[in-house]
Amino acid sequence: MVRIGFLGLGRIASLLEDDTKREKPASHAGAFSRVEGAVLVGGWDTEPERRRLFADRWAVPTGFEGPDDLLRGVKPDVVVVATWPDSHAALVEVACAAGVPVVVCEKPLTSDLSQARRLVARIARSATKVMVNHERRYARDYRRVRAAIQDGTYGSLLTVSAKLFMGRGRTQGEVLLWDGTHLLDVLRFLTGGEIRRIQTWGDPETKASSLVTRFLLGNTEVFVETASNRDHLVFELDLSFERGRIRVGNGLYEEFVGGASPLYDSMRSLLPVEVDPSSLYPTQYFLGMAEDAVRAAREPHYRPVSLAEDGLAALQAIEQILRSAGSSLKRISRT
Repeated sequence: MVRIGFLGLGRIASLLEDDTKREKPASHAGAFSRVEGAVLVGGWDTEPERRRLFADRWAVPTGFEGPDDLLRGVKPDVVVVATWPDSHAALVEVACAAGVPVVVCEKPLTSDLSQARRLVARIARSATKVMVNHERRYARDYRRVRAAIQDGTYGSLLTVSAKLFMGRGRTQGEVLLWDGTHLLDVLRFLTGGEIRRIQTWGDPETKASSLVTRFLLGNTEVFVETASNRDHLVFELDLSFERGRIRVGNGLYEEFVGGASPLYDSMRSLLPVEVDPSSLYPTQYFLGMAEDAVRAAREPHYRPVSLAEDGLAALQAIEQILRSAGSSLKRISRT
């Protein structure tokens, strides 16, 4: 059995299982509880009520005095770090020092780029595999898009237009840091490219307008609009190919292929492609991550799909975008 321990017992660790509309599993504990051969062995949090709720739901001990006490007491093979980002580095380092085989760290890896670089260097000197929970890498819909890009199903990928709207209350830079890390990571995952030649329009330290970013990802031109002045959530990618189009996002999946136009003689239009919903949903995004972590614990030489280096790359891309707009991660994380 692969033993799973938790540092941080809040929303993403467990409480999202109470969201009646979310795909399940919707949390770390929910996902690991469904992986064959994995067993939840304990959790720690600074808040007594979260400890009580976690213990009641998952029937594991949570009365540990601190992270070290949990690591000594239950000797986990996998540790989930699901606290606020400002404590990620310290807790990951504690787990590495204790010789935990696998750590799953919530995104972002940290909110400080220098700290993230030091942490990745520390991880490289340890035997611990550290994963970052960029769960779209495991989702069946995004993996289908990646296969279409790699296989050239619709020819070369030419442009991507992305939208990230997270509702009101945050600055554009905060949206980019807390949720844009998912967007930038999945773009790297889909294309295999690195971000360069960045241009930005807008102020990342305001809440009133959008932050628009243009950059190259490999040879693909990408446009991203980040905003918090909407009353709704949008996470969406619109990928344009030589011979087709794919739209993917939260609750969204569409494919189109070029063909004889039903509207005009001697012209071609995009025609919808029928996609079996059962090949996409449930996306199994959280379950795939948990299965990958368990495999990493069982197989010493296995390289997980999402690593600390990927978390660092996302932060570096965010810093480049913010600096292009006259700001920085340090300024954004203080707001």
